[in-house]
Amino acid sequence: MARVHAVTGQQVAALTEGWELCSSEARVPAELTGPWIPAKVPGTVAQALRDAGQWSAENPAPLHGKDFWFRTRF
Repeated sequence: MARVHAVTGQQVAALTEGWELCSSEARVPAELTGPWIPAKVPGTVAQALRDAGQWSAENPAPLHGKDFWFRTRF
């Protein structure tokens, strides 16, 4: 098998910045129009919601019954 020694014209970027999170009703195909909130990766849905002031460990809102979507652009 041939080995690739170099690739030109490419950029390497860490995929840890610029992520967003959105929720939708569970199992319902939806256009994800937002609102999109910033999300840290690696991370969890609860962490992103907590950072946005939408979830608390002291009084946790249930996360079941919804689907959550992460996105980034590169």
